[in-house]
Amino acid sequence: MPAWYDLFGLSPDVQEDDDGIANATKYVHDLIDAEINAGISAKRTVVGGFSTGGALALYAGLTYKEPLGAIVGLSSFLLQRNKLPGEHKANLQTPIFLGHGTEDLLVPFTFGQLTADAIKQFNPNVELHSYPMDHNICPQVVFIE
Repeated sequence: MPAWYDLFGLSPDVQEDDDGIANATKYVHDLIDAEINAGISAKRTVVGGFSTGGALALYAGLTYKEPLGAIVGLSSFLLQRNKLPGEHKANLQTPIFLGHGTEDLLVPFTFGQLTADAIKQFNPNVELHSYPMDHNICPQVVFIE
């Protein structure tokens, strides 16, 4: 399934598109850099996304070189989980909001739980919120209660 990178599946042992993830991450990092160059502090920058975009936002945020304001992943999962945190130390205290539908059949809620648990191993500032919905967003998620 093409997205920001190729997605070969969602099982824990599935191959990941390392080159595609690296290219997409560089793109997001370049967007953040452009905002910083325009005068916006990294600490006032939030990176977020939905589904594969949320997975990219989590990875790009966690690997960014400066502390960000927050990272948001909606109905998402953790990319490159065996490589985190690695050398990436800037966002080990950054607040992370995870929102996930309990009825999500595309990216099951257990993936949200596993993602929260994995990130909490190196960043304790993770909140996982569940919503009674499928692979979608709702006003409560968008306007983060």
